[in-house]
This record gives sequence, C-alpha cells and structure tokens, in this order.
Amino acid sequence: MFISYTPKYPISLYIDCLWRVKGQTATGKEKILPTEHMELIINFGGFHKAMVEPSKPMNFQINKEAWIVGLHTQHLLVESLGDSNMIGIRFKPGGGSAFFNFSMKELESKIIDMSLIWSSFVKEARERVYEEEDINKQFIILEELLLKKLKDNEDRFKIIVPALYKINKMQIDTTIQSISKEIGVSQKHLIQKFNENIGLTPNKLMRVLRFHQVLNTIDPSKDVSWLEIALTNHYYDQAHFNKDFLAFTGMSPTEYISSRKEIYGEQLQKGEDVKFVPLNR
Repeated sequence: MFISYTPKYPISLYIDCLWRVKGQTATGKEKILPTEHMELIINFGGFHKAMVEPSKPMNFQINKEAWIVGLHTQHLLVESLGDSNMIGIRFKPGGGSAFFNFSMKELESKIIDMSLIWSSFVKEARERVYEEEDINKQFIILEELLLKKLKDNEDRFKIIVPALYKINKMQIDTTIQSISKEIGVSQKHLIQKFNENIGLTPNKLMRVLRFHQVLNTIDPSKDVSWLEIALTNHYYDQAHFNKDFLAFTGMSPTEYISSRKEIYGEQLQKGEDVKFVPLNR
C-alpha cells in the first residue's frame, strides 16, 4: 500500500509530498535509481539494509528508526529486513535547505541517521504517528512538525528557482553557461548555490532529470528503439546514452526492462515506480 499526501502552503513550496507505505513488498531487494528528490524516512517496520556504493557490497549500513537519503548519481542497493511500515517526506529540489542549517552537499551520495540531525523531531514523530491510526491525521501530524522546522530562507532561493525553471524545460541547448548568463550570475556562483541548496551541481542535476525522462519515455509493450529514445531526450548519440544509463543503473537498458518484467510482467508502471528495480532474492 502506497498513499501520498500533498502538504499545504507554505510547506508545499519545499516538499513535493508526504507518503505512507505499509505491508509486504514484491521482493525484499531492489535498486533505487537516482532522482532529483531527497527523502526523509521514518520507520516503524523492519530494518533496512542499504549499500550506497554498489561496487563495495561489504560497505553496507543498517537503517533503523529514521534516516535521510541525499541526492545521488548512482543507484542504491536496499533490502527490507521485514515488512515495510514507514512514512516519508519527499523534498522538492532545493527544498531541504529550507529546513536544515547545513549545506545539502554534505548529504550527496549518503544516507544519514536522522537522530544525528533532528533527534527530538524523530522521537516525537515516531511516537505520535504510531499512536494515530488514521493515515490522513498521520500526515497532518508530520506536516505540523515540519512547519516548526521551516526557516526563513527566501533569499537562498532567488538564484536557484529561476535556474531550476530553465533546467526543467530541458532544451537541447540548455547548459550551465546559458543558465548563468541568462540569470546574471557567474558559473562558479551558480554551482556554489546548487551545491549548498540542492546537493548536486547543475550539470549533475540535468543528467538525473534527463535520465528520468528516459525512464518515462520507455514503453515496454512496444519494440523499443534505444537510438530514438536517446535522441528524443537530447543525448548526442546512443553511446553517450548507454554510458549514462549504465552509470545510473549498473545495467543496460534491456537489462533494466528484463529485471522489472520478472516482477511486474509486461505492464511496467510509469511515474513513481520507474525508479525501483526489484531484484530476486
């Protein structure tokens, strides 16, 4: 069961949604592919095992009560060690900087125990959400607690908001040079602001966004022309496309489809689900 909730203003400026997951998953292990969203997860179920460096399988961590997942540019390997029962916060790009006092760059490619950052928040959220049976009221509790953490960071968004708007338009000629020139700041300053507020450079964020456009372009019910998909999504050629796909997923495009078909069959969901690649136990 997955349920999402859109928070009210002003939280909605910085948070994409709150979500709730409860019950068994199709498979205990999965890859989570890079996205533009940081996620804060409060857990009531089984612990989660995670590897942020898939090439180093012995370097894993066990996530227990609450953790935050920073932006990353390669997939995570995660394994649920019990039934899922969690509530989460999905931040908009840059949204985390409206709540935290440190640079979002510190979270890049990391999963951090939230008790090290917001210990009292985690304790109160876990107690109050767990005691409340109504899911909508659970979301309202979390929303109220987040509102207390919201800071007056309007000035921090004067540069990144127009830059994000241009990046999201994703034109073939969109570059960091063109963005910085159009909004009237140096490339160095723009990169600094993205690292502080988003956690990735503009170029890395553009790569992640373009990659997700690809995932939502794929229609597995039809013959897939990877060259056509590459060109449609502004890759120079199929070689660059294949390189990016491998970097993000650790597999080829055809392997990605095959892995998902093993679990979901011919109907591969779009939207939220494209970032998950279930793995057999």
